[in-house]
Amino acid sequence: MKLTHTILISAGIIAVGLLGSQYMKQNSIEKQQVLKFEQEENIKTEERIANKKIETQRQSKIDRCIDEAYTLYSTDWDNECQALNLGDDCRLFNSDKFDDKRAMDEKNCYTRY
Repeated sequence: MKLTHTILISAGIIAVGLLGSQYMKQNSIEKQQVLKFEQEENIKTEERIANKKIETQRQSKIDRCIDEAYTLYSTDWDNECQALNLGDDCRLFNSDKFDDKRAMDEKNCYTRY
């Protein structure tokens, strides 16, 4: 084999090795980028789940508060009916004060939570 052939073959082998090395480096960078993207997406998903849980708990507290406001409204109404000797669940002509208090209590539920 002539020296020129040996040099050309050696140069070709070096070039292929360098290209292979560059390809592997680029492939590694791309894999790292994909992993980083997946990690960021996982973090976003976990944050959405946590936020959804917080919002669900918040809504549950609001619902309980509104239920309590209605229970208090009903109790106050019945007590007023009994105080006037009109029996349970009577028709009150001064119901505005009860309605206004219930509305305020419900509004406070949203403000509180």
